[in-house]
Amino acid sequence: MYILMLSILTLASIGIIKIYANKFIEFMFNQKSRWYDKKIEKPRLLLHIIAFIAFLLSLIPIRYIDVEFSLSNFKNISLIISSIMLYMTALFLIAFSWTKKFKLKFIPKIEESLNRKNFKVRKDIDKKQILERYQNKNFIHETSFEDFELFIQNRPIKNKIIWQDRNTRSKQVTYITLFDMLNEIFENGLISGEVKQSVFTDFINENFIIEGVEFDKNIKGRYSEWKYSRNKAEM
Repeated sequence: MYILMLSILTLASIGIIKIYANKFIEFMFNQKSRWYDKKIEKPRLLLHIIAFIAFLLSLIPIRYIDVEFSLSNFKNISLIISSIMLYMTALFLIAFSWTKKFKLKFIPKIEESLNRKNFKVRKDIDKKQILERYQNKNFIHETSFEDFELFIQNRPIKNKIIWQDRNTRSKQVTYITLFDMLNEIFENGLISGEVKQSVFTDFINENFIIEGVEFDKNIKGRYSEWKYSRNKAEM
């Protein structure tokens, strides 16, 4: 059993090392890789590292099993079960890291959870007043009322919030009220500089939609313009 587990561990390790060795060589020689996406590969590598550690830990209990094996020996049973559990966990992590569910659901959920820690709604604001104000001014689509209420309560939303805002003269889409609203309700605001721009824009993309706009392409530029104008106004 020990030899079998060690053999599978070796084969799995060789396969993983081969994959990342190719990626590392391409990186060191400044080669662009079509299939490399750091948002996917870095979490996948983390799971592989955890799996490798679990593999190694699964081998330790086997060394302490009595030579004269007996199922009536509680110590032997406990060691075998712990070894198998660790071993199966490692196999699951490796297999799961290559599934679509890992890319499409697991990673976004973890990112959303981590990003949410950077953006907590202030406890001293009147959430009901905030909710009514933006609903009455039609900044929030009626289908997003429930999600916006969850959002300002620091709770996970079910669907992205549809934000509606256009310049009264040009009728062009504007992001100003969205940024102003977030700056008002978050504990540290958006101007303090404590959160990186990329983290904030990812957070926006995960929680909001502006219809008819390529949100992910416009958000960074609009945010920089908004932040510059607000900093200038405070000087």
